[in-house]
Amino acid sequence: MDAPLGKYLPVLIKVINDRTYVLQDLSGQGIPEGAETIMINGKRTAEIISALLSNLTADGYNMSKKYYIMNHWFNCLYHYYIDNSSRFTLVYRSAEDDQIFTKTVDGIKNQQMHMTTMSIYYPRGNDLYTKAITDDYAILTIKSFSLNNKKKYKAFIDGFFQELAEKEISHLILDLRDNWGGNPYYASYLLSYLISTPTLYFDKEVPFYYAKYKKSLKPAEHRFTGRVYTLTNGASFSTTGHLYSLLRFHNIGVFIGEESGGSHVCTDASINVTLRHTKLRLHCSTTVFATAVSN
Repeated sequence: MDAPLGKYLPVLIKVINDRTYVLQDLSGQGIPEGAETIMINGKRTAEIISALLSNLTADGYNMSKKYYIMNHWFNCLYHYYIDNSSRFTLVYRSAEDDQIFTKTVDGIKNQQMHMTTMSIYYPRGNDLYTKAITDDYAILTIKSFSLNNKKKYKAFIDGFFQELAEKEISHLILDLRDNWGGNPYYASYLLSYLISTPTLYFDKEVPFYYAKYKKSLKPAEHRFTGRVYTLTNGASFSTTGHLYSLLRFHNIGVFIGEESGGSHVCTDASINVTLRHTKLRLHCSTTVFATAVSN
């Protein structure tokens, strides 16, 4: 999405059970945190949520990814799909006494509210994978599989699991929340430390450039043999969904959280096309990728 010309709704919104609540008022008009918004510019919030959901993509009937996007970029989505006004009239219910109030506030320009493909799918920073080890459990957090240094990642994973073996850690929390996926190399290498027998990663119908993933993945030397607890949310997508499907299919650990945004199958190898007359931009997947699971 290109940067909007107008202004954003100056209130951070959280959607819970198809009702909207104020997380933070950025207008300076004293709209209290926790207040339930009932209407925005004459439109009921239930209508707004319904309209946004119909414009957000997901795998199959999955809803957790849609709500994740809505809760993180509500203001930008509202601007594009609902109303690009510069002033907003909010009707809200106080969380303290259920009183109904109406306030009109000016829109704001806030670049952090702007939603782009890069801001969603490609986190930035030097700490895209981290570890924490205590006396009896460890936490491995991986924020993305869209990485560009296989050697560094491999050394990190090798060292982490070797340390778990040496310290006889028996509980591993695997935090892959907000991990939108990426290269299957990084997910499959992690999986090699969690499996106990040779395991197929992709099914037989995979592009030639992923041919090596048709071969069984062998368990790593210092594979983890304790309990695995995998944290998941609606932004666990694409390659992360592939990894989840294999963990579940092979009964590796338990899942904690909401339904993942991705599953055993996803599409990619995308192309971008600009339509000749309207100049509308089309982003379209061309290939299906599925893991070696059944049922």
